[in-house]
Amino acid sequence: MAETLKHISGIFFYIVGGTLFAAYLLHANGMGGAWPLWWLHIADLPMGLVACLYGGSSFYLSVTSPGNRSRLLLSFVVILLAVVFLAFAALNFWDAFSLSGLFI
Repeated sequence: MAETLKHISGIFFYIVGGTLFAAYLLHANGMGGAWPLWWLHIADLPMGLVACLYGGSSFYLSVTSPGNRSRLLLSFVVILLAVVFLAFAALNFWDAFSLSGLFI
């Protein structure tokens, strides 16, 4: 299961990362109008999600042996990556929720 998740999330990681790279190049060179900048603003959360899935599945597969899977380690990795992704999403929407003056 983890190997399949790693392969699928790896494909999406390279696809979304490639489109973000292309959008940055288009925006930096003044090509494409407003669409590259729109994509750079929109695709950061999908990239973060795919990166968490790809990194988490790679980490889990590298720490465990193929014949011995640990549910405790799996739950630890899932909870850790959920916290990382939720922190990334909170930072992404920090200004939208007017939290800027909360910690100043």
